[in-house]
Amino acid sequence: DDYYGLIGKSPISDHVWNTLSNPSYSRTAKIWSCIYNLFVALASLSFVLESEPSYRYITDEVKAKLVGDLPKPGDLRFMMYSVEFPSVCLLDIICWTFFTVEFFIRLAVTPRISVFLKSKLNIMDIFLLASVWIIFFTSQYVTDSFHKFNYFFFYTS
Repeated sequence: DDYYGLIGKSPISDHVWNTLSNPSYSRTAKIWSCIYNLFVALASLSFVLESEPSYRYITDEVKAKLVGDLPKPGDLRFMMYSVEFPSVCLLDIICWTFFTVEFFIRLAVTPRISVFLKSKLNIMDIFLLASVWIIFFTSQYVTDSFHKFNYFFFYTS
């Protein structure tokens, strides 16, 4: 899966490809690599925070259904009935949007699309991105949490 040295569609796409995939290509590529690694760290942090009870809460609707039998933060039931704070979800969305855009840019400028699509890491990226967005758009969390907080301008109630 060695793409280095392949001639792409245009000098611009070659430059973008090398910048995104080869940190030793240029100073810009090194900066891009640092930014990418920052997003990996933020996504990892978001994953950890989603499971931390102090970054979760029980919605009013769930409280009304559980009348008097509210689980405590250390209880497994708390994780089942609680949702993460919208700020943690927003961090997750920002990170996954970044990874999705980066993947499609790499796909657009790849020197050899057939080699790109056969790469095991890119196949994993496709499955991971697809599963993340399917889970996001089909989860009850979206309707429960963002209905109250309206973080996105495109959300309508």
